Amino acid sequence: MQVLSSQDASAMPADAVTLPAGKPGGRLMLLVKLAVTLAVLGVLGAKADWPALLARVAGADPVWLAAGFTAKLLAVVCAGERWRDALWAAGERVSHGLALRLMFTGLFFGQVLPGALGGDVVRGWLTYRGGASSAAVVLALVLDRLLALVGCILLLFLGLPHLVATAPPSVAWAGPAAVLLLAVAMILGLQADRLPLPGVLLRPPVRAVRAQVARLRAALLSRAALVGLLHSAAVHLCTVFAVIAYAQALGIPVRVLDGWPSCR
Repeated sequence: MQVLSSQDASAMPADAVTLPAGKPGGRLMLLVKLAVTLAVLGVLGAKADWPALLARVAGADPVWLAAGFTAKLLAVVCAGERWRDALWAAGERVSHGLALRLMFTGLFFGQVLPGALGGDVVRGWLTYRGGASSAAVVLALVLDRLLALVGCILLLFLGLPHLVATAPPSVAWAGPAAVLLLAVAMILGLQADRLPLPGVLLRPPVRAVRAQVARLRAALLSRAALVGLLHSAAVHLCTVFAVIAYAQALGIPVRVLDGWPSCR
């Protein structure tokens, strides 16, 4: 497995990632998975206040509701493309359709598993089972999160003038300050493999981590990462539009710049 650099990012690997073929008894397992899925949905649905929800939705504008739903669906599609771009930068190839399936699966498990990374773990595991190397999957997961963060940072600073004009200074600048500190930490972390270390510390685990950091830095400079950044920005823009559309459907006056913080 070869990690793509900025010079050879367009060279796609020959073998594509595919989900493993079904085993004997696959239909029974499919029924079991379906039963578990329905049970999970039932547990989640039992926690919802359905009378209040239906009463609220009954008076909503269906056009705006449909627009918001479409925007959220498009956000998932763009997120799937970002995952495909991250795998591409890590040296693995996956089809558009499979990337979208993996993203939907990860998002579903992200709602039911504890912790915010549960969906990422499931998506990474399924990709690994499909034939991707473990090193490439780990690299792609980290790169996917970084692309999401950088896309959010870019949109956050685009909306900063409006936030400064409408919010108290302590609130307006708290987010950008935290983001800047995080960005500095990220940049410094990407130089970890270049720090001189005494030979006694250069054990195999340390060498493996330093090699992975070097691969991550090279992947971030690839063309695939740039495409992934565009998809990341599209995810956040779709989310902003969805928030505005849902607000309009419910009769809540929200302007474009008012909905901008939702990209975070």
